[in-house]
Amino acid sequence: MHLYKPKNANEFRNALKDITMSLSIVYADINGNIGYQLTGAIPQRKKISEGAYPHLLKSENDFTLQYIPFEELPHLENPERGYIVTGNNPVVSKDYKYILQGAFFEDSRSRTIEKNIEKHLQSGKKITVDFVMNDIINNVHDSHCDIVMKYLREINNQFEVTVHALNDLRDFNCDMRGDSKEALLYNVFITEVEKDLSYFNNSKSLNDYDLIGISINSEGRGNFLIYKLKQYVEDKALCIKEY
Repeated sequence: MHLYKPKNANEFRNALKDITMSLSIVYADINGNIGYQLTGAIPQRKKISEGAYPHLLKSENDFTLQYIPFEELPHLENPERGYIVTGNNPVVSKDYKYILQGAFFEDSRSRTIEKNIEKHLQSGKKITVDFVMNDIINNVHDSHCDIVMKYLREINNQFEVTVHALNDLRDFNCDMRGDSKEALLYNVFITEVEKDLSYFNNSKSLNDYDLIGISINSEGRGNFLIYKLKQYVEDKALCIKEY
């Protein structure tokens, strides 16, 4: 790769063809051009579940060496709104002709960034380095946590589930600061709740699960926790242990 040689945005994008790793890259040049490019040797998958889990090949015909052409990988140049946001969020619509492996989480990070930028621009201010540092890079609010806490509080109040952690998190503002006891408690607690509500059971092998169904269903991936918490609120079908 010779990414240090390009003299403008177009030359830089062409240099990205050499990257075989899948990366989301945002770039700009001194002429004011900005762009986004997904890179990598990404297989042309036949179904969305391919690539989500390892599986035994029955024959060499099960393995494909056909990759999405670089020119057809998701890319964006000089969008009308004047900025590009990427935060491990889905970057294509359902109309995209190829299947990108679907391991995307709730795109709360990208939405938070967009919200902060739009609010800043509507106030008539310009985007500065200080704004990017303070309101984007150092912004630690997790809007996905806002949704999760909504259902956790509803469970605690409505069904009298006694969970000491929830009492300590009652006023948590979902800012994931490194010096926050509540942020640490939230992440530990959510990990335990996910274990209790998850579809994985240590007594079963991977072959006992409908892995294709899990990977196809978005509720079985990044939004699985919220989906299960909603189920609990709606039909009381799940149990949360006291920690």
